[in-house]
Amino acid sequence: MDLDIGPFLVIRWIRFAHTQDMNVTRAENDTSLPLPIPAVGLEFVPTDRATGGTLHRQLYRWLRQRILAGELREGTRLPSTRALAKDLNLSRNTVISAFEQLTSEGFIESRVGQGTIIARGVGHAPTTGRPVSPASAKYLSQRGGRLSRPLRHLPDSDEIPLFQPGLPEMSEFPRAAWSRLLSRRSRVLSDGLCGYAHAGGFGPLRESLAAYLCAARGVHCSASEVLVVTTAQAAVDLSTRLLTDPGDQAWIECPGYIGSRASFEANGLDVRTIPTDRNGVRVGSIPTLAPDARLGYVTASHHYPTGVTLTLERRLELLNWMRVAQSWLIEDDYDSEFRYVNAPIAAIQGLEPQAQVIYVGSFSKTLFPGLRVAYLVAPQDLVGAFRQALRQTGQEPSLPLQAALHDFIEQGLFSRHVRRMRAIYAARNRALTDALVTHLRPFGEPLPADGGLQLTFMLRDRLDDDAIAKAAKAAGFGVEALSRYRAEQEGPGGLVFGIGTAGRDPIEASILRLKQHMRAVC
Repeated sequence: MDLDIGPFLVIRWIRFAHTQDMNVTRAENDTSLPLPIPAVGLEFVPTDRATGGTLHRQLYRWLRQRILAGELREGTRLPSTRALAKDLNLSRNTVISAFEQLTSEGFIESRVGQGTIIARGVGHAPTTGRPVSPASAKYLSQRGGRLSRPLRHLPDSDEIPLFQPGLPEMSEFPRAAWSRLLSRRSRVLSDGLCGYAHAGGFGPLRESLAAYLCAARGVHCSASEVLVVTTAQAAVDLSTRLLTDPGDQAWIECPGYIGSRASFEANGLDVRTIPTDRNGVRVGSIPTLAPDARLGYVTASHHYPTGVTLTLERRLELLNWMRVAQSWLIEDDYDSEFRYVNAPIAAIQGLEPQAQVIYVGSFSKTLFPGLRVAYLVAPQDLVGAFRQALRQTGQEPSLPLQAALHDFIEQGLFSRHVRRMRAIYAARNRALTDALVTHLRPFGEPLPADGGLQLTFMLRDRLDDDAIAKAAKAAGFGVEALSRYRAEQEGPGGLVFGIGTAGRDPIEASILRLKQHMRAVC
């Protein structure tokens, strides 16, 4: 018998004759008959404290396992604690403790005149064949199947691949200052930060965010319209659930952010894709491709992943279409702080404050993803609904964490860090662009990138971006195939480079190494 708690347990069953099995079956089918109570004897159990824990826990776990496996059937009489302790050369208190734990969990029960027996309904009959895993897709709802569909690959270790998109340079974050602020907030917790106060986010943090968004992003909002959530993905998911029903039509950019498509599809929407060009999403295609859209998603200031900016003409055209169609728009302003030419482009939300726009921002790119703090700006009429939905879904970050972040902003550490990282990313952007133009010209050319944390290299005709990306990943590079960002596979191929993760090795030397692997594939 293969056991999982150290040395093998040797068990000798007694009084389990074929006739008793027949009696048990007969008794189970006839409630007028008393249930037979066979007895069981044990030769010994493991007594290795180092591997099995305390003796009473070892005995408890072993008996529990045998009951759940159906090897000790309901109605089986166990030896008395005194007899079992003597047989096993254990303290009676050890056996009593094990029995008490099993009794409290409902596995065994004591009956007058019958002793201690296995309780009814706690065992499982032995099964044949291969069991079906509870995680099998057959047990998931339709929404669960859509929600659990793997769409994005994210590194799940401390070793981040070179040029991995979607991540900032985390080694430059002022960790000592952040630790000091977080420690101080943890030491002097107010009652409000310990309870359920600050619905929608820590009040002072929302005030800081409103002031920042108005000044830096041209967003029209008050602190009451700012809601703090865990991630931008959570903001998109929450907005989708509040504003649409399954079967509603919605549109996304193509290529575009995989997370928005995943959220729309998980919520059962009829997702349509709108092509993009060097001026951003082609707004004129929306009435044809998504005429009944209830919701749209756009990365206007810095399109993901190509980095182009939606022109003012198209922004106004988009607002006009939304007004006529009575449609909603999610504006994801995920890394607009990092613009390298001129000032950051103002948000669409600020062009028409009364428009049906949900503005979304995050600290994942400006600070680090593990912070798990993002925000959205909702129209005043929807603030109450969003706050209640946050309570229902639990997508709120820790209040002490929010308080420390407020201190980080108010002490000027946030703006200082953003300015510093903007200069670092600008230098990397120039170096990467130069290296791509110099060394990878036979394969294609980079798109102009005036900001952001990624740069897209467009491949020449017929080159397979997915094959190139796979070869690059095998060599330790994190570049992504542009085709992964399309809902359909049609369209020119490309490679998406992360600037935030480009600082581990000299950029030019890294591109030369990548070129060798590209030659092997192309």
